[in-house]
Amino acid sequence: MIKFNVGCGKRNWPGWVNVDGADYPHVTDHDITLQYQPPDYIDLLYSSHLIAYFDREEAAQLLAGWYKKIKPGGIIQIATPDWEELSEYGNVLPIEDLLGPLYGRMEMNGGYIYHKTVWDYISMRNALLTAGFKSVKLYDHRYTNHPNTGNREDMFDDHSAAYLNGLLISLNVEATKPL
Repeated sequence: MIKFNVGCGKRNWPGWVNVDGADYPHVTDHDITLQYQPPDYIDLLYSSHLIAYFDREEAAQLLAGWYKKIKPGGIIQIATPDWEELSEYGNVLPIEDLLGPLYGRMEMNGGYIYHKTVWDYISMRNALLTAGFKSVKLYDHRYTNHPNTGNREDMFDDHSAAYLNGLLISLNVEATKPL
């Protein structure tokens, strides 16, 4: 099974192709668009909290490109901050607690990058359907194909298991490329 972790960050998963724009020792490919990968090559493409760094038009292009690289019957799993859950907190928490998930300031290659958009299930579903994927659904971060030791550091670093005051704030969506 060919598995890609696109936007892997510090996560080094054995048996996966680790792709990130930053220079981590385990990263084997820095091209998150995967333009140099053959078409219909990838069985599982996983991307945790990367797509928020692109505006909606850029994200549509990224998803369309990834679609071409995934095998028919292959799966894409996207995790991203969940606008519906985060907006609920706007009434009960100080805004400072929401800045990280909403704006995602991260140091990369000597500069900083920030989230450009947020998603809810409907908008992510529509983006995946527009790219050509089918069978869009939520997935449970506790039952995935990627490694998870169950300790807090792993789960937080993966971000698909990001919780705020006991509420999952990661939108975890899975879709399939039709056969």
